[in-house]
Parts: sequence; structure tokens; C-alpha cells
Amino acid sequence: MNRFVIRSLAVVAGLSLMGAGCNPFARVEQRVGERVAEGLIERGLGGDASVDLGGGLPADFPTDVPRYPDAEYVSAVYLKDQNIAIANFKTKDEPQAVTDWFDRELRSAGFIMDENIAKLGLFRVYNKGTVKITLQTQRPEDGDRTTVSVQRVDSTR
Repeated sequence: MNRFVIRSLAVVAGLSLMGAGCNPFARVEQRVGERVAEGLIERGLGGDASVDLGGGLPADFPTDVPRYPDAEYVSAVYLKDQNIAIANFKTKDEPQAVTDWFDRELRSAGFIMDENIAKLGLFRVYNKGTVKITLQTQRPEDGDRTTVSVQRVDSTR
């Protein structure tokens, strides 16, 4: 992944951390942030990007990425032309419970877990054909929510 993509994704991550709070203009600001992020990514990659910073997934987000029940989505990016999708969410569930749920869902859909990487704790990589899904879960020691990041890359381009 080139530096521009990494910087663009960092912008998206930063924008996603801006809370809506009680600001009546928050949704407008959020949509502006989404469009800015999409524009940066599209100019850098020359393709089409969908960004959602409002607690959901873009409408065209790949359907082979399981949707965790009662997830509070923080941000999501789908770079169609690059075949890259990233979703970040929070949940009250423990990290191991989230990891186990994704493991069941992905295996039942025909994905195979990379057993060597499974030794790294709550970080998992699953493969199915040209699609790779990476899952990371963690809970800060002083936190009451588990943060989850799911990345999907399809190597067919």
C-alpha cells in the first residue's frame, strides 16, 4: 500500500474519531468529512471510494464481510477499484467473544484461518480464494468497549 493510501486512511481514521455529540451541525460536518476523505482517496488512487463516518457501512460494502450483531460502527471505507474494505466498530462484548463469533461466521462461509497467525492472540487472518479478511480485536484496560477492525482485501484486480 503506498504512502498516500496510508495517509488517506489515517485521515479517515482521524475523522472517524470526531464524535457527533449534541452539535446540530454534526451530521453536516460528518458528511463533509466523508466527502473530503473520499476525494483524497480517489485523487490519490484514481478510483472510487465510499466512506461512512456515521455509524454505518457504505451501501456497497462487500457482503462477504459478516456484520457483527449490535455493533456500533465508528467508520468504514470501501475502495472499490482497489478491492479494499475496512470497517471499525465498538461493542460491549469481550474481545474473545467477538473473535469467536467471526471465526464461526467466516469458517461457515468457507474461509480458512491462517493457523500460524492465530498464535498472535486476538488477531486473525482468513483466506478464501483471492479474498483475505483480517480481524483485530482489543479492549483497553480502562475501557468498557471492545474495539474491532475488519479489513478485507481481494487480490483480483
